[in-house]
Amino acid sequence: MHPDLRSTLTALTDEDASVRLVGLYVEDAIYRRRFGTVRLSFAQIAEGAGVHADTSYRAVHRLMQIGFLQRVKTGGRHNASVYAMSGRSQE
Repeated sequence: MHPDLRSTLTALTDEDASVRLVGLYVEDAIYRRRFGTVRLSFAQIAEGAGVHADTSYRAVHRLMQIGFLQRVKTGGRHNASVYAMSGRSQE
């Protein structure tokens, strides 16, 4: 991960532990993919990160707000969106 993105994620307060969990899960999912993007629904993110579905929704939006994630495409299968790390190449 780019050092600036890592410091952004680790700078989150303890109150944002769920945001950090979601960020780490989505980051791992993205880096396992060949093209640097991943298609995930909020339910899949919640299950993978071990948080409630409402929490995954708020966490993803917070991660996009602080510049950690970007949404490449919305909708599609099972209401999933395609995400990439900010500053990474897209599909």
